[in-house]
Amino acid sequence: MGSVMDGQDDTSTGSNAENQLERIQADRLERLDDVLNIYGAQYADWPEAVRLEFPRDDLAQPAFAQRIEEERAFAQLLNMDTAPSPTASLRASILASAPSATNAKATQQPLKRAAVVPKSRVRVWVETLWSDGANLIPAGALAASIMGGVILGSTGVTGNLATTTTDPTEELMTLAFADTQYSGDW
Repeated sequence: MGSVMDGQDDTSTGSNAENQLERIQADRLERLDDVLNIYGAQYADWPEAVRLEFPRDDLAQPAFAQRIEEERAFAQLLNMDTAPSPTASLRASILASAPSATNAKATQQPLKRAAVVPKSRVRVWVETLWSDGANLIPAGALAASIMGGVILGSTGVTGNLATTTTDPTEELMTLAFADTQYSGDW
């Protein structure tokens, strides 16, 4: 019975070791994919540290060799698609349409000076507080809408427009306690 237990322990330990080796292999394959994406499939183009990480003997393993061959085939496919060189007539038409130095100076007009407009006090104040005052307008609108919502919500104006009270004391108490209806329990 002890040997059965020992055998079970050995198989579970063995499967754990196999799982760990598979994870290490998967991590190395993922790292190799990163290296291939960055440096390509040419081993000589890899930095020295990467070549030390992946010696040529390790790259001879089937999984590594397959990934490298896939990257080589992809690089070869990309190299097949080259841009055609421009024809002589295209070059001549581009050069003919380019402005010459003398024509460029003649066609330029002097820049007009804009009229100087005095700045208002508000604009000077805004530029002092906020160097690019364009952001101040949306921020001010947001702050105003929040404050308006707080005021309307605290007074209960939106839900109680139809009911009115005649006693000003009740109105003040309702406003102070933000109660939309009068309660005699105070």
